[in-house]
Amino acid sequence: VLREARQFQGAIGERVAVRLHEAVAGRRLLKGTLLAVEEKGISIADGEVGVVDVPFAIIGTARTEFAMAPKRAPGARS
Repeated sequence: VLREARQFQGAIGERVAVRLHEAVAGRRLLKGTLLAVEEKGISIADGEVGVVDVPFAIIGTARTEFAMAPKRAPGARS
């Protein structure tokens, strides 16, 4: 979970999911790569709406997303 600016700083370049109190670019859930952290907010490259600037004041929850490796079928060899 990302709450403070320093936590967001540590996640630059990672995939994040951010829920917003208010819609930005017509969306209340943004998923994409965290590009930058500024004094008043963050920038996210969302795959559907492009680069979006989000003020800290409207961020509800934010977390990093981890890509999981696909499951192999039982008995499959690598």
